[in-house]
Amino acid sequence: GVPFPDANTASKIQAGLDIINALSEHYNVQAPVWVDNRESVTELPETDSQLINLIVSPAHPVLTAETAEVGALAMS
Repeated sequence: GVPFPDANTASKIQAGLDIINALSEHYNVQAPVWVDNRESVTELPETDSQLINLIVSPAHPVLTAETAEVGALAMS
């Protein structure tokens, strides 16, 4: 019930993923999805698309990249 411009970051990311899921199902296409500000979201809607999470971590002052097994979530 909150207008999109007034929604918090997590709500905007979740709404965006819902839209991506609907378009992916309609066009029968899955593409990688970049999720910026991932530290702002505790739960994401399920998706068949590959998720690439961009997370700010004060424990890593230098850019690091981690990978996870399929079905796992890489968080540092």
